This record gives sequence, C-alpha cells and structure tokens, in this order.
Amino acid sequence: PTRAPPVVTGGGFVGWAPLYALPTESHALERKLRAGIGGAGHDDDSELFVIVGDLLRESPAPPALRKALWEVAARVPGVTLVGAVKDSMGRAGVAVERDYLRYILDPQDGRLLEEGVPGGAAFRGTYLEQGPADRAPAPTESLPQLKPK
Repeated sequence: PTRAPPVVTGGGFVGWAPLYALPTESHALERKLRAGIGGAGHDDDSELFVIVGDLLRESPAPPALRKALWEVAARVPGVTLVGAVKDSMGRAGVAVERDYLRYILDPQDGRLLEEGVPGGAAFRGTYLEQGPADRAPAPTESLPQLKPK
C-alpha cells in the first residue's frame, strides 16, 4: 500500500490547508512531524526542534497548534527550559533551548518572540509583528528594494 506524503518534510513547505489540518494534540502532532523529517537535519531530534521553530515563525499557527508545538518542543531530548527571560526588545518571555538554538515565547499566547544562539552574538531573529500583509514593506536604506535583472 502507498502512504500519503507527510505534511512536513525535512526542509519542506507546509501550505495553508495542511497547516490547519495538523493535529493539536501534541503527541499526534509529534508523530506527524517526525514522520515527515525524512533524514533532513543533523538528526531527527534536532530537526524536530527546528521544524517547531519554522512553524511558529513562518506560519499563522492558531493558538491550539502553537500550544501543541511548544509541548512537542518541550519533549525533544536535550531541550532545556531556561525559564523567564526578556527578549532583545525587553519583552517578557519564556525560553527553551537545545544545543545552539534558543526560542523565546510569549507566555500569554505562545507566539515566537525571538530565536537564536544563546547570547545573540552569532544569530538572533526578533519578531515584532506577525500576520498576513497586503503588500511588502517599503524599501529603506537598510532594506534595499530588490529589482529583477
């Protein structure tokens, strides 16, 4: 028998419909995400932690899915609960980390506030706003307009 392709593949894309079809029970969600790893990443546990961050960062995950994603992240072997922290903008959050990657979440709604290397020296992404947009941001000197060649 043939299996249906997984919703998430290592380095793959999740469309709107599959995103909203993901299970919100964390154990079922973990099984679904792990089934889609397909050898991507350093190892399955590392890739699962990255996928959680990807889904929180790059999707309008509904609250029940965000909650399940954080529960999945908390169970990944090697994840440490850092606890209460402030992100680089001074917002209160709760941090978890694994190896070289830290996620800071908003404890009120589970949104990803910030991610990066602990200490922020090598890499840090801070998310001030998340949601659909009607148009791209206007170019600035720090964000030049890209033009096709």
